[in-house]
Amino acid sequence: ISLAVDRLAAMMLTVTAVVAVACHLAASDSLSRASPRFHGLLQLQLAGLNGAFLTADLFNLFVFFELLLAASYAMLLVATDRASVRAGVHYVAVNLFGSALFLMGAALLYGVLGTLNLADLSVRAASVAVGDRWLVEAAGLMLLVAFGIKAAAFPLGLWLPRTYAAAAAPVAALFAIMTKVGLYAMVRVGTLVFGATSFAAAWQPLLIGFGIATLAFSAFAGLAARDLRSLASWTIAGSAG
Repeated sequence: ISLAVDRLAAMMLTVTAVVAVACHLAASDSLSRASPRFHGLLQLQLAGLNGAFLTADLFNLFVFFELLLAASYAMLLVATDRASVRAGVHYVAVNLFGSALFLMGAALLYGVLGTLNLADLSVRAASVAVGDRWLVEAAGLMLLVAFGIKAAAFPLGLWLPRTYAAAAAPVAALFAIMTKVGLYAMVRVGTLVFGATSFAAAWQPLLIGFGIATLAFSAFAGLAARDLRSLASWTIAGSAG
């Protein structure tokens, strides 16, 4: 498993550690009594988060995504009321769709370029044959949509407010880092793999538009929130902008 760290990855690891300590302390009493497995699930999610920020391979990024999502599915249901179960079904369905797109995009890149190491992909994507360029760009579009779903970017992130509002407060706080994994993956893969291609030049202006739309929509939705949980959830969604 190839791992690499730079200043961006180190910053994300530090933020994750700080938030995780706060979540652990906040959950030490109530959630520990409600679910003795909570702290084990917390460690699994941290393993997925840290692995996603450190990996230098696209397939391992997919594996770490699935690890943190599997832990989050169980953590969401710590509070087993009707709202959390309903939100959990939507959360699982949307993220499974995003994971399927991620896997198809990674498989397409491997079929065309013969590698999933991010450093190797950056070299081979820039020199791909003209006839195969549209396949690489199709894979990039699949990955962009998959990362947009996981980052809760508008209009792909309408699942987030209901899900985060239904989660226990320490769980929702840790979930806020998960949306940043989608943004991190978008930045990492976009700059390394597609930074020297025409695909990046075509989509960068649109990404700015999606970011502004995410921020604006979340701000207006937050103004209409009727409780603090919903307001906090829309604030997290807006931060993806």
